Amino acid sequence: MDEEVDPDNENVNSVLAQESSELLRIISGQTSAVIKKLCEMTPSEGRWDVVLGPGSSSATHHIEAMLKYYIRAKAADCSNFLQSVCILCENIPMHLESRLMSVAGNANNDCENSSPSVTDGKTSSPLSEKQLIKRPRIGNHWERYIAAVMRLLQRRWDRLSERLVRDVQLESVWVSLRTPNRGRDRPDQTPGSAEKGGRTPEPDGDYGFMDSRVTLETFLNGCAGKVTILVGPAGSGKTLLMSCLGQQWAQRLAPIPSSHLFVLLEFRQLNLLSCPLSLSELLFRHYLPLKGCNEANRAIVDYLISNPEQSCWVLDGYDEFHSKITKQELHGEPLDADKSLPVSDLVSGLLNRQLLPGCTVVVTCRARNVSDLEGLSDKVGHILGWDRHEIKEYVDNFFGLKGHSSHKAIGPQAADLLLSSRHLVAMSSLPGLCNTCCICLEYLLLEAREPSKREIHRESGTEARRNAESNEEKEVHIPGGGRGEEGRRGESYGPRGDQRRRNYDILADGTNGRAQRTPTEAQIPPTLTQIYLTVLCAFLSRDPDATESNEGSNATSIPQSVVCTLGRHRSELCELSQLAWRGVEESRILFTKEDISPEVLDFSIRTGLFSQVELRREDGGLVNSYCFNHLTLQEFMAALRIMTSADVSDTQLKKR
Repeated sequence: MDEEVDPDNENVNSVLAQESSELLRIISGQTSAVIKKLCEMTPSEGRWDVVLGPGSSSATHHIEAMLKYYIRAKAADCSNFLQSVCILCENIPMHLESRLMSVAGNANNDCENSSPSVTDGKTSSPLSEKQLIKRPRIGNHWERYIAAVMRLLQRRWDRLSERLVRDVQLESVWVSLRTPNRGRDRPDQTPGSAEKGGRTPEPDGDYGFMDSRVTLETFLNGCAGKVTILVGPAGSGKTLLMSCLGQQWAQRLAPIPSSHLFVLLEFRQLNLLSCPLSLSELLFRHYLPLKGCNEANRAIVDYLISNPEQSCWVLDGYDEFHSKITKQELHGEPLDADKSLPVSDLVSGLLNRQLLPGCTVVVTCRARNVSDLEGLSDKVGHILGWDRHEIKEYVDNFFGLKGHSSHKAIGPQAADLLLSSRHLVAMSSLPGLCNTCCICLEYLLLEAREPSKREIHRESGTEARRNAESNEEKEVHIPGGGRGEEGRRGESYGPRGDQRRRNYDILADGTNGRAQRTPTEAQIPPTLTQIYLTVLCAFLSRDPDATESNEGSNATSIPQSVVCTLGRHRSELCELSQLAWRGVEESRILFTKEDISPEVLDFSIRTGLFSQVELRREDGGLVNSYCFNHLTLQEFMAALRIMTSADVSDTQLKKR
């Protein structure tokens, strides 16, 4: 490119001449719809029948001729052409786009009283005045912020995927389509070809068939400009999948164009924003602070407001949101993006199309929360569970990736045991619960392989200690999101009074009061209670500080070893169960160091019962927060609190 000059003194035609070679390359790489749209703008004396198809020799020849025409055309026509190129074309370097829009804007100001060329009674530009002034002069601010968001989402994925058992692929996840209940006559916000460079999504199919299914990748391919709801129970991997979508966008592999802004927000963290905030504060204080002056922030927000279709907002875990979405009447008043509003109003504005109308919105939630979003969504999909083949693949990977020969040896036995149990197969259809089943079977099978299992547990505990000391974010292994009433809640709330105080030992020995034979090999726990007790013991056995006392145990039966392990950590479990119950009561899954004693916090991180998560405060600062390894584990610990504590009244239980 030629040496830069003062844009206020540049001539629009001369700038086009200087940049014609670069523009020829850019326009030739656009879609057929974009090339056709630009050609249709050209007056009759300069219009040609273009053989459509990006990169074709015929199209390239006519694009070159079209550029030559506008180099000699009136300044107003040349200006309109350059503005249309900037609006319609993808992948224009920011410095070039800024220069073209600046000189085109100056030319329009100089020629505002001149009449545009007319062809067959129509103006030469098919774009509205609003479209032609959409791109402000923002320099590299937008581009730099997108690059910073890409680095943020890539780092997030790197941390989250460190211990994944298998690769996450959107094309391998199946989604069942549902018919959304849209508001009557709600206007379609899908960007047209003029706004998306001809990438208008194909019309949605008939989602009324309950057995219709597509891959998640296909499902998301048609989400541009729509409000899309992705539904799944706790453990189905919604949070993980949204993080994967963000990582793929950062790698330029996602259905969302890489030139668009990708905003990934979790409701569990939005709950902490108690003060009203503007759209700018949501982006630059809560999502990703931008180092620099306020001028850059203002330019980015102005561009976003003028080009809402160039943003994608992923709102993960609506079931965890403390507020409810407010449904607005059709054609409600637009929200002022500069006005400070409660975060619930900002979210409602996005969903009701009162804020950034035309942007892409993806919301994840549990099935029970879909009714809150009725009339707002354009597409609804339910994540389908794994089949037996996928379950076996996960189990094989779980034990194969452990590295220790004993783990690899028990892998086939674990797979056979799991697949022989209809109860465990049903649980394992959800990735998060499949992981829980694997942890349970691992512990049982290693217990049956005395004495080598203790050395393996010591290695696991040492690794957990290193992770706790690394001060890095360790998010949920396969997050499901939510605070939830699904799964265990309400299943065992019957006992009351003194009987509840005796339930701890009955639960701990895994017998439910029945006589049990001493197993000679691992047996599958017959109830969810016993499964989670076994999982709890598996985590507790990773404590390196308790290794010697473990080795001193002479327990020979699996249930008796559970009793010994739980008994040794009764005080820690008591405090953790109280914390879990308080979290259920307050709809919280994130806790801070002030919520728990330092000793139990250290113990929980050391054993892997807690995962460490970075939390951004309202002032933009980062602090460490903690959550149970999985939501279902927190719910089980809360159930233990109910079953073993006399201070949980029957009135409290009835409220649940």
